[in-house]
Amino acid sequence: MVLPKYDAELDEAAAILKNTPCMRIRLEGHTDSNASTQYNQKLSERRVEAVKAAFVKRGTDASRFDAGAFSENKPAAPNDTKANRQLNRRVELIVIK
Repeated sequence: MVLPKYDAELDEAAAILKNTPCMRIRLEGHTDSNASTQYNQKLSERRVEAVKAAFVKRGTDASRFDAGAFSENKPAAPNDTKANRQLNRRVELIVIK
């Protein structure tokens, strides 16, 4: 489940996708390094699926998405503080076409 605080961002991105029917997106899921790599891999996969489902709920066809799950392997920041770990818990949207 994607937290409601992200609804506006998802609505905006879904509107862009609706208005750009040839656009394809790669969703990349990430985690911090607090748990095991195996757990984090599954968590990053669940994050990607949750975001994809949120787009489908907003009317975007699921076939427009590619996905990747990177666990804690591509941190946005060092995992040395609570704030940095929060930055690493994310799903990135990358335009691929």
